[in-house]
Amino acid sequence: YASISDGYMDQQEVANRMKQVTQSLSASKSKCPSGSPQHNPCIVLWSLHVRDFVRKGFGATMGLFEPFRAYSTYSACTWAVSKEFAKDWTTWKLGPFWDLVVPNDQWQARFAAASTCGDLKVSFWSPPPPLKCENSLLSVQGQGAFVTSPAYNGPGPPTG
Repeated sequence: YASISDGYMDQQEVANRMKQVTQSLSASKSKCPSGSPQHNPCIVLWSLHVRDFVRKGFGATMGLFEPFRAYSTYSACTWAVSKEFAKDWTTWKLGPFWDLVVPNDQWQARFAAASTCGDLKVSFWSPPPPLKCENSLLSVQGQGAFVTSPAYNGPGPPTG
């Protein structure tokens, strides 16, 4: 991906970057073995609403959220939200980032039973933690390696 010289991305640049990240994630997933699905797939259960993004600072929160979303998706995790969350998020005219919408009654039980997402640092969003995971092997070390890799940043500037 091209670096942003002034640290600011306009709406079109954001859309272009999201398209590049989506294509990269798609290419990565296509390289996974196509046999039977994982017995216990990783699922990220997300509960931080738009009002929470705004309360913490929308830009700052998105700046932490997007690399985590990309890393977890790259790590073959799927994202699940409650039906209430999906309705609230899309009411704000924000696009869905999740793979699965869970009925509210099932959501509460799953979120309560789920564990933390490895050793990931989520203190910016806490308390309470806005995410939990089912069958997660996510880590701070893995996320750090991912966000500095070509899978997230592209191959770098052309050489030669």
